[in-house]
This record gives sequence, C-alpha cells and structure tokens, in this order.
Amino acid sequence: MIVAAAQFAPVPGDIPANVRSMAGLIHEAAARRARLVVFGELAATGYELGLLAADPGLWPAPDDPRLARVREACRATSTAAVVNCAAPTDGGRPAIASLVIGPDGALIARYDKRHLHGAENDVFAAGSADGRFTLDGVRFALAVCYDNRFPEVAGRAGADGCQVYVASSALDVGNDSFESVYPVRARDNGLWVVLGNLVGPSTEAGECAGGSAVWGPDGTLLATAGSDAPGLAVAELPLGRRLPAGGARVEGLAQRGSAAWRRRGGRQGDVTRMFQPRRRAWRSGPGRSRRRGPRPGRSRQRWRQASPPWTAASSRPRLPCPR
Repeated sequence: MIVAAAQFAPVPGDIPANVRSMAGLIHEAAARRARLVVFGELAATGYELGLLAADPGLWPAPDDPRLARVREACRATSTAAVVNCAAPTDGGRPAIASLVIGPDGALIARYDKRHLHGAENDVFAAGSADGRFTLDGVRFALAVCYDNRFPEVAGRAGADGCQVYVASSALDVGNDSFESVYPVRARDNGLWVVLGNLVGPSTEAGECAGGSAVWGPDGTLLATAGSDAPGLAVAELPLGRRLPAGGARVEGLAQRGSAAWRRRGGRQGDVTRMFQPRRRAWRSGPGRSRRRGPRPGRSRQRWRQASPPWTAASSRPRLPCPR
C-alpha cells in the first residue's frame, strides 16, 4: 500500500479554502498511486484556538457540506483521507477530531483526541476511546499530536493488531518529536508511522515546521515532505505481514538522497519503490539473462538440462535464488 503524508499552510478560519487545498493534495497523491492521505491537526481551519472558541460555525460535522470537495476527491480517485478538524460533540464543546473518509467518500471512522495540551483544555472536550479503522484489510491506529507523547497509545495499537500508526499534528519549528517521538513509537512497537503536519505560521502553534513524514517499523525515516512548502511525503509499505517490535531490521530502507534512493528514481518526498519485493529467477549464465520457463515447443526437462543455473564454462560459484 502506498501512503502519503500531506502538508500545507491553512488559511485561518477559512474552511472552504482549506478544503480546496486538501482536495488538490488528494488528487496529487492519487496521481502517485497513494491509497491513503494524512493531513495535519486542525487542517480544516488552521490551529487557531481563539477563532474556534469564538465561532461554533468553524466546527464542521462529518457530513458538513463544506467538506464535500474532500469527499468528492476521495470518491473520484478511490483514495482514503484522514482530515482533522474541530468537530461537534454532545457535550457542547468541540473535539479535535480525525475524520477518516473512505475511497467511496463515506465516513469510515472518527477519532477524538484523548490527550489535550495546554490551552486546548479550555476549548475542547477530550475523547474517550482509541481510534481504529481498516482499509484494504490493513488495520490502522489514529492519534493526534500530544497523544503521541504517551507511549501507551502506540503500545495499545501494536497489541491490537495495527500495522500502521497515523498521526495528525501541529508541530512547531524546533519540536523534538521528529527525532524523539515518532521514530521511537515506530521502533518500539513494530509500526509504520505516518505523520501529517502543518506548515507555515499559526497564531497559537507558532511557525509550524512541516516535515510530514513516514517512518518504517525499525524507526528509519522513509520519506519527508520537507520543511518550507506544501507537499507530500510518499512511501510504499509492504504490509503483507506484521514485523516484530523492538527495532526489527527492514531490508531495502534508504534515506532520501542516498545513492540507492537515486538509482531507483526517487525524488524529494518520494520513496515509493524502496520495498518492491525481489522476484525469484534462474540466472542462466555469466550474462545473467533471466529465463522463467522453457520456450514454446521445448520440454521442461530439456530446458532444465540445457539451462543450468551457471554454464559449465563459468568459473562463478552456484548461488541460491535471491530472496
């Protein structure tokens, strides 16, 4: 599965403008074959606590018509999206909610942030349940910003069979979470971590750092969207089986800008081919031409006799098929 962590600079309090930005990034991610796009904390309005406290009109419900462009983009591209906003609750205060919009444009999950930070406690209501959803048979966990400072949140996700940990945040420049939180949660719990962050100025959060990223289950940084502009961090995750926690070694990981990354056609914010599984193949000689079976009209027995793993003239040792 290919996932994308998205970032942009929200217009304070302007839900239609921010929804247009998110819809555009969904289309861009889909063009790069992403199945899931993750946005930052309060991306629908910007991290503007004063505005949100003063105007309940900035609390969109999951079926709010102002979110229609995001739903349409998901439906048109068959892509899921995690959109974070201030959403109404039954208690009178809004929650900081991650709304998971499915590839058909319907809501498939909602998670309300459980651990509020600082002035958030004066504006929002805390959630009471962990966030989970399933996409293409893969189980995901949801978290929002300060939630990630609590190791037990990711610990419960791993114990609950989740493979991917999705975080929406509003992290400012100089925040240590990029080094001391997200890769640690990945490594300690054997999880793929996808972080969507904001970029640009915010009244309460300060200058948001961007740096939306994807980490592997050994804590290795796989892709980043950079720190100074809207964009995407795109990575392909081999989700066939759960990897063990505690720093499992994952073959094929490469940092953005490395020689291996460049050889595979990578570009900034895109490491989509780092996990392509290697195919088994017999190598018929020093020239390493790959032959998958007998040519038409030639029996398999004759083909095997005529095409040993290495020719008799070769001085190279017989090697096993690559795995």
